[in-house]
Amino acid sequence: MKAGTAILIEDAHWFTTLSRAASGVWSNLRQHIRREPRKLRLEETLALGDRRFVAIVNCENNRFLIGGGANSVALLSPLSDAIAFREVLKRIHPDGSVR
Repeated sequence: MKAGTAILIEDAHWFTTLSRAASGVWSNLRQHIRREPRKLRLEETLALGDRRFVAIVNCENNRFLIGGGANSVALLSPLSDAIAFREVLKRIHPDGSVR
């Protein structure tokens, strides 16, 4: 092997090692960069069949009960810690049934 070729191989090895180290540092930095917390979260969902559902959605620490079907979504009620889910359900269906 010629001397110039050996130097090129050593330089390529050094460059590869440096690239891998830089990639690892960047990956580590990316993990520690803090992202703004999400403002909208789906807390729970319940499928009712026929492509219908009810869900509890949290938006900026406010909770909402929503319902949806194949072509629509509707706010059923805002929720608070003082109001139990069963109480909201009784307001919607006084007999306590889900239709």
